[in-house]
Amino acid sequence: MRELSDLIQYENENTALDFKSIQYRKEQNESFLKDIMSLANANTKEEKFIIIGVKHYPDGKRDFLGIREGFVDDAVYQQLIESNIEPSIGFKYYS
Repeated sequence: MRELSDLIQYENENTALDFKSIQYRKEQNESFLKDIMSLANANTKEEKFIIIGVKHYPDGKRDFLGIREGFVDDAVYQQLIESNIEPSIGFKYYS
């Protein structure tokens, strides 16, 4: 597995990596599912990540915001994916 700290500090967004400033809210479920499907369908064998709490700018600059609101439990996102996406997608959400 690639080091998450290296991804956060040095990598730019690409087909296997996306940065989000804040956690997905309930009203953003559609956006969350779209992002998950985009990563799942990316033509690469590398591990894929959505990193929450980092605002990434086109010039490579980034703001490290962290997660200020309560951390959403992995089970919430697992259920959302299982209920809406087929075939099954391997997914983990952790701090």
